[in-house]
Amino acid sequence: MHLRPGVAEEEIIHHCKTGSLKHQEMLYKLFYGYAMGISLRYSLNRDDALEVTNDAFIKVFKSINSYNNTKPFKAWLRTVIINTAIDRRRKDLK
Repeated sequence: MHLRPGVAEEEIIHHCKTGSLKHQEMLYKLFYGYAMGISLRYSLNRDDALEVTNDAFIKVFKSINSYNNTKPFKAWLRTVIINTAIDRRRKDLK
């Protein structure tokens, strides 16, 4: 997804912090491919990767206020995705 002219990643994140569903959707679409790529590397199959990706975005939106704007968003998102994938594998092993 390409951002509309004048809509920066920081602006989308700011609006996500205020609870804007429209901006949450924009953030999801913007980073879905990136998130799915990471999830596929940490999951057993595509269905698991899809669940990891969706679960990770739910966590992102619930904890977006803890995101530090001075650090890259992609790095924070990557950490959330990897931790979500690890948690899922642990759960599946039980």
